[in-house]
Amino acid sequence: MPIRFYLQVGLATLLWGTAFPLVKKGLDYAPSTLFAGLRITLAGLLLLAMSAAISVGKQIGTPIPPEEPEKNNSKSPTAVKWGWVLLIGFLSSCCLYGLFFWGMSRVSATSGAIADGANPILASLMAHFLLHDDKLTRRKLWALGLAFAGLCVIALVRHPSASGVPTSPIGLLIMLIGFILGNAGTILVIKYRGRLTLMQLSGGQMFLGGFMLLAISMIIDRNADWTRIADRYFLFSLIWLASVTAIAFRIWYALVRTYKMTSVAVYSFLISVWGTMLSVVFLGERFIWPLAAGLVLVVCGIILMNTERGSHIRELPPESTP
Repeated sequence: MPIRFYLQVGLATLLWGTAFPLVKKGLDYAPSTLFAGLRITLAGLLLLAMSAAISVGKQIGTPIPPEEPEKNNSKSPTAVKWGWVLLIGFLSSCCLYGLFFWGMSRVSATSGAIADGANPILASLMAHFLLHDDKLTRRKLWALGLAFAGLCVIALVRHPSASGVPTSPIGLLIMLIGFILGNAGTILVIKYRGRLTLMQLSGGQMFLGGFMLLAISMIIDRNADWTRIADRYFLFSLIWLASVTAIAFRIWYALVRTYKMTSVAVYSFLISVWGTMLSVVFLGERFIWPLAAGLVLVVCGIILMNTERGSHIRELPPESTP
């Protein structure tokens, strides 16, 4: 893997790692569906605004590096495929975040963290069966297993089972369904070959998916106190989370379109590493040896993935369009 890959994956996972304490605090001010909808909608608007700025800068000669448009395989040179953008938004934003927040409200912190760690494994399995050039090997399975074991250790140490709400099997099932649908959306992003740039595609699907969540919130949260979202702390959290979401997802989509999903998935366990380290530094959590053991297992999984033989570069054929 080139140095640029490690810088990108490190930045994306670091940004996601900063989100957890702000999400937890933000839920004190807004219902989960409303919070998720505002976060994703604003993230989509930020990406679309950045894309527009790049386009304007290109036209007036401002030295802003333009994004290359996706190769268009349709008969119409102006085809945007908004139906697919809507479907990706429904799966990757509306279903993933809506079901994740809903499921998290029904499980303990430990169970939620471990269930979240199962997502890279689900993503790799789906890529293995749905993408012709993205297959799991024995070494990749070992790498994922080691990293997942490390995450379980971290979760059990940081979130003792007794401190959380009782875990409902339905809550875990809801989260897993959300992960499956979200990964299906990611696979559609990988296969997309329309006129939109990756930034436009990411921003468009987030805006549409977030708008769906807001519409749902208008129905299920109609009795909630919406005035609390005007609190300065909540607004700060919302802006930061939206910015993190926009940047991290833009980077992650670029990575999984360039590199095999089964090769990239293990690096998402770094989110737990960053989250643990940030909690120790900024929240005063104790760094004890079981945490160190969990972090070592995650790092060993990543090192094992880097010793995988063969190319990690994706080689999708031009005709593989959704």
